[in-house]
Amino acid sequence: MDIEEKRVIKLLKKAPAEGMAQIIDIHGKAVLSICRHILREESLAQDAAQETFIKLWRYVKEGNYGLK
Repeated sequence: MDIEEKRVIKLLKKAPAEGMAQIIDIHGKAVLSICRHILREESLAQDAAQETFIKLWRYVKEGNYGLK
């Protein structure tokens, strides 16, 4: 895990909405691109990308940060 990832995880813990905004800024285009590649339909790709971040938001709200 690099310094930027650690910084975002700390931000998620302190200010979840701000941390999620940072994650979407950093990874949003890549997630959408992968969804487009797999699904090959723009509306489905956008829905899948949104669901990806919604699922992550739920993990964050539950206090699950993927760290042990």
